[in-house]
Amino acid sequence: MKKSICGLLSAIMVIGTVTVHAGEPVIEEEINTYRVTIGNKYIVKNEERIQSDAEIYLDNDCIMLPVRTFFTSVNKNTRINWDEENKNASVLIGEYHILLNAEKNKIEINGENIPVSGKIAIKDGRLFIPIRNWKDIFNTLGYKITDEDIIWNDENKEAVIKITERKVDTKEPNEFILSGKGEEPVYALELSEKYDEIKNIGKGYFVAVKYGEDQPLGTYIGGDDCEYSVIDSNGTVYMNFPPHVVRNLEYIGEGKFCVTTEKHKQYISDIEGNILFNLDDKRIEQFSDGMAAIGNIVGDSYKYGYVDENGNMIVDLQFDEAKRFSEGLAAVAVGETGNKHWGFIDKNGNFVIKPEYYSCGDFCEGLAMVRTNDGVGFINNKGETVIEPVFKTAGNFADGKAFAVTADSGEVWIIDNKGKKLKYIENVRNASVSFSKDGRLFSTEIIIEDLAGADHSHVVRHYDDNGEISYDEYKLKVNLSEGLSPMYDKQSKSYGYTDKTGKFIISPIFDKAEPFLDGYAVVADSLQKADGSEGVKWGIIKNITVK
Repeated sequence: MKKSICGLLSAIMVIGTVTVHAGEPVIEEEINTYRVTIGNKYIVKNEERIQSDAEIYLDNDCIMLPVRTFFTSVNKNTRINWDEENKNASVLIGEYHILLNAEKNKIEINGENIPVSGKIAIKDGRLFIPIRNWKDIFNTLGYKITDEDIIWNDENKEAVIKITERKVDTKEPNEFILSGKGEEPVYALELSEKYDEIKNIGKGYFVAVKYGEDQPLGTYIGGDDCEYSVIDSNGTVYMNFPPHVVRNLEYIGEGKFCVTTEKHKQYISDIEGNILFNLDDKRIEQFSDGMAAIGNIVGDSYKYGYVDENGNMIVDLQFDEAKRFSEGLAAVAVGETGNKHWGFIDKNGNFVIKPEYYSCGDFCEGLAMVRTNDGVGFINNKGETVIEPVFKTAGNFADGKAFAVTADSGEVWIIDNKGKKLKYIENVRNASVSFSKDGRLFSTEIIIEDLAGADHSHVVRHYDDNGEISYDEYKLKVNLSEGLSPMYDKQSKSYGYTDKTGKFIISPIFDKAEPFLDGYAVVADSLQKADGSEGVKWGIIKNITVK
């Protein structure tokens, strides 16, 4: 008995040593004394009594300790979520995620199973764990407790624990405050009235639009009375269409543009305006890997095939849905709506992976997401299952990692390309999850109770590829792109660009500022014209943090 108590309770007392997401922790050592008594609904830390929500009890000569009380009493920043349906508790302490499942009698720490001795129990609506398992839990977290730290009083059914704890500063980050004045912007294209809208399409190129005479400022909807241009960051014009020539100009990737004429005809051009091929009545998707999905009516239904960059039909119109090529393969679907099955074809239109999935993602780093009856998993380019379909949803792999949401508990994890859970992010059982195009987790939307005096509120969080919050609507208010974020300064009533700490890197002098893409960002200033009407000046600035 003494050995079990020693291992468990001394481990419990070091919960406060776990690092949380608050920068580099400050670590100090101090000796604390804890007293736990059978039959009591409290523990005593030094001279402070900490109330418990359940009574500590003995079961088969084993002390049973209530999960919520002991976790939260020693570390107030511990996050615990109880899943009544599956009878498990999800506990987050700093970088560590602990899953305690009473129904399966299972304990996981950061996705790894640890041995369970005895029985996890539910009593009076509370979850209890035998002391020997508490010992295993915290020893797994890297803490070392000796038997000599415990004094057991059998007469009083009381354990007194003396433990040297690493005291870690676990304060939440300070309220986000803007600071600094920033540097003057470096213009690639000076602000001017030449265009009424500029869109960054990447790699230093932009689609610029001059509104028609009858189109009010800020109400751009396109049309044949607009002038369309493709320019580079210095304003050099590569393609230009005066008013009443085209109705729309859309970038479709890999240096290709879809041009819709005034007479509603469509063709594909290169960046200099050279016509590559006509679309006729077909619909084209984005180019990727030198191919683009193209669709048209065949018989009584819409079918898709693929063309190359010159418009040659490489794969005939035969599929009911089609996605872009990635790593030499494209996901396509066959079957009627409600009964479609997805597989993968090569650039000759041959099935490499049979259409047997409910949905598919793109191949990234040799793996593609697939959905089966069992859930979401990943396959390789031979159709072999690499990661079992045990997830609810998942993003694409990038740098050997992907975000995935568990089907049973709604937990978001970073996993490796073998399916191993690397880092717990948060629980999104009752939340929506969106992924960016490259597969990295874009955002989760959750409900926070009693936020800012309200009954509930929606909070949108964005994560980077390390699983760290890069944007929290109610904290950082920063949405970084290439290390900088457009930020409104209330004092100057203008937009500038800050780093992740809120320090202005580029001075707040603009009326509009868009995110950076490939080293450039579009900015604008409003102006008052001589006739009293409002106007706008658009320009392009460089990312001064990129050398």
